[in-house]
Amino acid sequence: MIKMDSIIHMQVYEDAISYKDEHTYEPIKTVNMVKKDNNVIRTWKQWFIIFYLDACCILGVFWHRTECDLFHVTKIEQLEGRITELEESLYVSSGQTNVARLSQKVGFTSCGGKIASGSRIKFTSLTSSHGINVASSYRKGKFSPKKAEFYLVLSNILSNSQDGYYIRKNGTEIARAWSHFSDSSPRYSAPLSDFIQLSVYDVCTIEGTSADFSSCLTIVQL
Repeated sequence: MIKMDSIIHMQVYEDAISYKDEHTYEPIKTVNMVKKDNNVIRTWKQWFIIFYLDACCILGVFWHRTECDLFHVTKIEQLEGRITELEESLYVSSGQTNVARLSQKVGFTSCGGKIASGSRIKFTSLTSSHGINVASSYRKGKFSPKKAEFYLVLSNILSNSQDGYYIRKNGTEIARAWSHFSDSSPRYSAPLSDFIQLSVYDVCTIEGTSADFSSCLTIVQL
């Protein structure tokens, strides 16, 4: 009897262990991911979570890029506006500077050529002037500037004879022209021109043998 009881007890103990093991480990088998042929098979909940996270990432990237694009567009528009303002400011400033420079330039044109003394020709009929007192700067056929600067000297001599004509600075010849036949009068013309640097005490003259009243002189500060 004792032996039989022992056998029964052992059988009951084994059944209890077997039942306990199956009851304990079976839920774990259903919860964990199942592996089939070394490939992971995810549950629908896991797939839903993955899809949700991916969608959030995509939307986040799109939103961030859109915000960056808007930010860049705004900045570009602001910079373009600033550049336009600077260009307009520079244009106005440049225009004002040019006007100021022009207002500082001087010059005159005078005609009515005739011999003043020796070979010096004077031009007695003032036709136009700007920023210069011709009466004090140009007397007896002599031009003395009130400002040291570069000047352009232009003169067209009309005469009744063929001869040489000159632009002189302080008595030194710096330009020469020979009169040539102009029309059937007979009349001769000699165009003179030169670019001269003059100081306050320099003297510029036009010289020749004769001059018609139609002869003219123009001197312009550059």
